Amino acid sequence: MCSGLRFQFWRVVESLKMSTNVESPDQPSFINARAALGIILLLGFAYVVHFASYQHGLIYELLRFVPGLLGVCVLLVSGFTTKTCYLQFALISKQGIVIYVVMFLLMAPVVITGLQAGGWVGIDWRLIFIDAPIDAIAQELYFRAALLPALILAIPRIPRLALGLHAIIFAFYHIGMFRVAPADVAVFALLLTFLVGLGWGWQVKRDSTVIWAMIHHTLFQIILKLFAWG
Repeated sequence: MCSGLRFQFWRVVESLKMSTNVESPDQPSFINARAALGIILLLGFAYVVHFASYQHGLIYELLRFVPGLLGVCVLLVSGFTTKTCYLQFALISKQGIVIYVVMFLLMAPVVITGLQAGGWVGIDWRLIFIDAPIDAIAQELYFRAALLPALILAIPRIPRLALGLHAIIFAFYHIGMFRVAPADVAVFALLLTFLVGLGWGWQVKRDSTVIWAMIHHTLFQIILKLFAWG
């Protein structure tokens, strides 16, 4: 009888534990996610202003890491892990490869537009080996490792909406294109940016790693820096 009572007691204890809904660090509470998202969006606003100024120089380029690094730190102290921020190495899926091939095909009209808008500027080793990787990795840190997971957790029932909002914000980040390119070229660039944002975001979420997006984005940046857009 005593053993039966003990069994019932522990069943009650376990049910109480489940009813408290205590979340592990791998699944932050919704309140933490909303607070983290608010901070990350504010960082994004500063990021847009910084990028739209189109200043040049190594210090300026390195400052682009700040929003992403701070955003990831905000998520980590809110209960996220490097895994839930997609900051881990994992193999890319076949679906991810297909998406990336399609995205590269989209670069064909970009190259044509670049030739028409400003022309080929040649190979600048600093742009290719310093500016392009910094630009790409900094953007992936903010948009895919910080903003995307925060949006997905803040809108858990509609992950597609989170993915779409993240792509819209990613496109808006490039609003400064209107300062350096003709209006029609800038509109086309923003539309393409939205589409590739969807592609990168989908692959990162699908494969739980931002590494391949960083590499793919760097290649995109290298191609873009071969042309003058004004």
